[in-house]
Amino acid sequence: MFTVRASTILSVIALMVTSGLTQGITNLVCFGDGLVGDCSPFINSFCTAPSIDSIPIFPQSRLAACFEDPAGFRCDFTAFRAQDTTGVLALDSTNCTNALLAAAEECAMGGTARVTGDDFFFTLDPNDGTCGDSTDPASLE
Repeated sequence: MFTVRASTILSVIALMVTSGLTQGITNLVCFGDGLVGDCSPFINSFCTAPSIDSIPIFPQSRLAACFEDPAGFRCDFTAFRAQDTTGVLALDSTNCTNALLAAAEECAMGGTARVTGDDFFFTLDPNDGTCGDSTDPASLE
């Protein structure tokens, strides 16, 4: 089960998407409350970080990173492996990029998306404040 911080999100708006950038994207869910911010400049840094596609991720585990925008907000990114398939998997950087671009395009306050058939849900979430000490995209939580 994918969990979202209740303090950040008070409501969720599900979107049905059928064309354009979001083709092949399922489970696109936009956050209905929170900071409006453009996290798209950091998608490539998260999805193509060195070795990110070789980090083994177990079911019900996630990979997370935070990036600070010069405009004064931070962007929290998460790749959550929700499927209970056997063994460990590494995330697919293309699916990561496509899912997060769809969320950035459709969801001004951030959101979660999944590429059809992929084991991972990808989330971007603009928030107030700074990242703190954990900005390494290869850090497992």
